[in-house]
Amino acid sequence: MLYFIDLAVAFPFIFFDRKLFVFCLLTGLISSFISRINEPSTYSNSNNIKASVLCFILSSIILLIIFNNFLPLISLLSSIIVKYFFGRKIKIKKKFIVPEDLNYNTNTRRTYDYFKRIIDIVISSLCIILFSPIIAVVAISIKLSTGSPVFIVQNRIGINGQIFPMYKFRTFSNESKNKKITTIGKIIRPLRVDEIPQFINVLKGHMSLVGPRPELPAFHRMASKHVPNYEMRLLVKPGITGWAQINYKYTTSAEEYYKKTGYDFYYVKHRSLLMDIQCLLKTPYAIIRSIISK
Repeated sequence: MLYFIDLAVAFPFIFFDRKLFVFCLLTGLISSFISRINEPSTYSNSNNIKASVLCFILSSIILLIIFNNFLPLISLLSSIIVKYFFGRKIKIKKKFIVPEDLNYNTNTRRTYDYFKRIIDIVISSLCIILFSPIIAVVAISIKLSTGSPVFIVQNRIGINGQIFPMYKFRTFSNESKNKKITTIGKIIRPLRVDEIPQFINVLKGHMSLVGPRPELPAFHRMASKHVPNYEMRLLVKPGITGWAQINYKYTTSAEEYYKKTGYDFYYVKHRSLLMDIQCLLKTPYAIIRSIISK
């Protein structure tokens, strides 16, 4: 239903310019981030408001730079207003599954997996190229400030329980005891810049752009004892971002992790290309929300 709202709001712009119509339609997705009516909140209202305002400011700047006029902003504001007043009346399907209630047919989805792999390769390749200046700056900064190694390799649990090496920028000191987060680490960790090397994992086929986050073997064994059906997370490739990451906060307790796993189960059962695109588009908002909540 929310997509029909986006279409209705953007439709008048088709008479001005078809490209403008398409772009205004895409602003409906941005308005979903801002209006916050399409998911249950796990954060305080003040954090939601701050994240929404910041996201709106950034979106407005991008729209003005690209089109150099205010028409896309009218579409963006219209979508926000319509969704805020009428969207709350729409019944939204639950976005998580209680772990004990998971009932899933394990049949593979070959067509979906095929197209998803193509998308993974294309987007990861583009991201490595686009982020290459950032990669160079971060690598040099780590090398000059704390020495080698610039990257770290961690064994993580992947699809079907296979262990693979996951790459990250090093954000902790080299001291064997009392490791502390480095100055560079304090900057790049909240922004998730330390995760950029994982695009290499995606190209290698260890990971996907979207999926449950891969866990350390020790933590995986512990969680398997406390979360029913936990092994079902391993039916799909782990991801750089995922349904749990955009819908729930960073977990610090067993109870929170139990609920976060429910979002992973929802993704495993209902995954689709549309759902993957939604995760990718909402990831920037999730990062902003995470930074503000700390």
